[in-house]
Amino acid sequence: MGVGDVAVLDAEATGVALIVVDPEGENQIAVGAGANAAVTADQVEAALQDALPGAGCVLVSTEIPGDAVAAAVQAATAAGVPCVLNPAPVIPEVVDLLAHGPLLTPNATEIAELAAMLGQQPAGVVAAAGEEALGATGGGATGAGRRAEVDGARMVVARTGAPVVITLGGDGVLVLTPDGQVDHVPPTPVTVRDTTGAGDTFNGVLAARIAAGDRLDVAVRIATTAASLSVAQLGARDGMPDAVTIEAALRTT
Repeated sequence: MGVGDVAVLDAEATGVALIVVDPEGENQIAVGAGANAAVTADQVEAALQDALPGAGCVLVSTEIPGDAVAAAVQAATAAGVPCVLNPAPVIPEVVDLLAHGPLLTPNATEIAELAAMLGQQPAGVVAAAGEEALGATGGGATGAGRRAEVDGARMVVARTGAPVVITLGGDGVLVLTPDGQVDHVPPTPVTVRDTTGAGDTFNGVLAARIAAGDRLDVAVRIATTAASLSVAQLGARDGMPDAVTIEAALRTT
C-alpha cells in the first residue's frame, strides 16, 4: 500500500503529537488523535481488500479506534498474511484479538498492562523449564529484573500461539517463541540523543523484513539495529535510518 491509500476524512484536524525530550534523550509524548480517531472498520477493510493478496505483512497500530484495529488484524490473519500488532497504547480490543494469532510487539509497560488485562499477575507463572530458558540467555536484560516481562509474554503466547517481541529501550529486545525459548537481542551501541520514533522505527523495519521473507530472528536483529540508529539522531521521522545506513551498521556489528 502506498500513499494513494491514505483516506482524507471530514475531521477537525490531522493527528498531532507534542514531544518533550529530556537531556538523556528520553521523551514524553502527548497525542491529539484528530482524524485518526475517525478511522472506521469499513475503511480499513476496503483498503485491505485489494492489498492483501500481494501483501507480505500487515502492521497494525492501536492509535486508531478499536474496531478499526480489529478489522485489520482479522482481515490479515484470515488471509494468512503475517500480522504485527503494536499495542501502543494497550486498548481493550487487543485481548480479544489474541485468538487470531498476531505477533505482538509491546514494550515493558505494555506487556505488564496486557498481563493485568488477562486477569493474572505475571510473577510466578513460569515453571522450572522456563527458568532454565531464561537463564540460558545470560544476564543483563534477561536476568531476574526481566522475569515479569518474560512471564507476561508467556501469558500472551498462550493465547496467540505466536511469538512475542518485547522492546526494552536501551536493554534491547526480548523474543519469546511458542516453544518457550527466550532470546535477547542487544541494541547497537550509540550515543542517545532522542528516543522519539524508536518504536515506530523498530516496528516498521520488523514488518518490512518479515514481508521480505526474513526469519523472525533475522528481522528482529535488523529492526533492533535500525531502532538503535534512530535514537542517535534528532527527530522522530528525520532520525529513521534508510536501508543503506542499516546495512552498513549491520556489517560493523
